[in-house]
Amino acid sequence: MKPDDVRMARAALNWSLEQLAQASGIHRNTISNFETSKYAGDPATIAAIKRTLESFGVIFPDEVGETSTVTLRRFQVGDVVRLRAQSRLRSNYHIAEGEFGKVVWVEPHPPATGPTYKIEVHFETARLPQIFKYEFELVKAVEPGHVPAVNVPTVTPHVSTDDVNQFTNVCVSLRSTYRHFQILFKEGADLRRELLQGIAPIFFGDLNVMLIEHLILQICKITDDEESLGRKNLTVKFLINNSDFPAGGEELEKLKRVGESLHAFRRKIVPARNKLIGHLDRNTVHNGKPLGAADDDSWHQFWLDLQDFLHILHKKYIDLDGGFYLNDVGQLSDADSLVKALRESTYFHALLNDRTLTQQCADVAFGSKYAEA
Repeated sequence: MKPDDVRMARAALNWSLEQLAQASGIHRNTISNFETSKYAGDPATIAAIKRTLESFGVIFPDEVGETSTVTLRRFQVGDVVRLRAQSRLRSNYHIAEGEFGKVVWVEPHPPATGPTYKIEVHFETARLPQIFKYEFELVKAVEPGHVPAVNVPTVTPHVSTDDVNQFTNVCVSLRSTYRHFQILFKEGADLRRELLQGIAPIFFGDLNVMLIEHLILQICKITDDEESLGRKNLTVKFLINNSDFPAGGEELEKLKRVGESLHAFRRKIVPARNKLIGHLDRNTVHNGKPLGAADDDSWHQFWLDLQDFLHILHKKYIDLDGGFYLNDVGQLSDADSLVKALRESTYFHALLNDRTLTQQCADVAFGSKYAEA
């Protein structure tokens, strides 16, 4: 191993002198002096540096035959890896610093992605699907000739009581928001619209839009896919796929049917989430056509389906003899109190204005009489 080989190996691994020193147990000055040919090197020291680099996938020229430069060994299924220190994926996937993962898939050679290739890594808490290999560094190579199991064990989540409670809380809040919207902008529409627009038309106009967008966004969240960015989502699909209902049983089949109906409603509103709420799609903005339309019957059916969905889960995980009725609990709203207060305030000001005008007339009448006297 030559000094240039060490420099090239560090460059291939994107390592500093400190990183190589820490991994090999050799002082950084010793490594630096060897790289700059100031130190010929004790055979045992040079061998330790070489073993360290090889353990992280470096292949030196004398071992590659026809190749005359330092190269990195391709990752293999079964390798233990970790994210590089400078990788931004750690925060995206909530991977702890220094956490180890196992390679479960390697893109075949030649890769379709160009000069580099992708791998898939399973960590204890997340799966990183088809990520470019330069985001990882080798921790332990799989033993030569070892054939890893096809099905790599992963953390299999199961629905818990806490999952059902947390999902229920989100749904209750969602239903309550819908009641706010109904009371303010749907029920008794003519009278309320006249009242609200007469007091603060800009504010209530904006509030109307915000409530609609919030409803669409939250419904899409609870009906999203079970997994995104390698993380599990607490959604309808997650609760169905990871529940403890017997396979093929009546309860599970009903849960699936209700879930299909909930996702049918999602398909009506998700274009608005994707193109206008989550993003400002240029073509949609210029087109001007409404998105996310669902009629009153569809909304009514959605709430019935969500109530059935929660009822089945509650009987399984929380209250075996009872259940849960969303449309009873979710009716809570104090929007009526707001409308009542606004109405009373309007009437009070109208009455006050009438009294002021009457008093002014009386003053004029009395004053003229006193002047005559």
